[in-house]
Amino acid sequence: LNYVLDFTIVNMQKNISGLTGINVAWKIIRDLMNIVFIFLLVYEGIKLIIDQGDLKSLKNFIFGVVLASLLINFSLFFTKVLIDASNVVTLGIYTSITGPNGSAINSGLSTPITNALGVSSIYGDKAPPDIFTGRNMGKKLVMLFGSGIVILVSAFAFFAIAIMFIIRFIALVLLMMTSPIAYMGMAIPAMKSYSNEWWESLKGQLLFAPVFMVMILISITLMSSPGFIVEKDFASLMDTSEKPDFSTMGLMLNFTVIIGLIF
Repeated sequence: LNYVLDFTIVNMQKNISGLTGINVAWKIIRDLMNIVFIFLLVYEGIKLIIDQGDLKSLKNFIFGVVLASLLINFSLFFTKVLIDASNVVTLGIYTSITGPNGSAINSGLSTPITNALGVSSIYGDKAPPDIFTGRNMGKKLVMLFGSGIVILVSAFAFFAIAIMFIIRFIALVLLMMTSPIAYMGMAIPAMKSYSNEWWESLKGQLLFAPVFMVMILISITLMSSPGFIVEKDFASLMDTSEKPDFSTMGLMLNFTVIIGLIF
């Protein structure tokens, strides 16, 4: 998860600039679109010459073609600006969660999450007393299995999040390559639906990252609050001389809420 976020968010601009194929593919699509515009203008002109066209509609068509042609030539630049804006907001929230050293692979987003959950230290290297002796067996077993489930759920969630950010990166690369399509609807009515789909896809990918970071920030804040029970290690938890200061039902509810927040 830390590596994927570092590649797709923290250093995305640098990684994108290294993909020279984006510019090549964009130029090919841009040139094809411009050729289509030329043929459409010739077609409309021929219709007008043989008295099959309307002068007013031709003026509107020419205006749409000229505007679309201008915007198509800057479509990749506009798309990159929007992506950079989304990543700047995402990176700002990401840094507030991870701290100034969050760009390091070993101290990324997973670190504050595991610290808030307490899973980074609960299976520590201290040898606990025999779990099957002493009082409060129910609470101890709930803590034992609950923390194990939380670790498994967290591992699955981290993997799923990493996959989603990889998909976002690939989708943004494809959207940059096909950015001329975004403005084709201005000149060709048949392309309007494809232009709308392109904008919807871009909007979804731009909003996904910052909204995800906001939800992670809220979840970590809640899990770090005093209302959540976090044991540092089993050695202290299984100490038979002390009684755990939480109820079995409260502990089960605590783990349920944590798992819900992770998802």
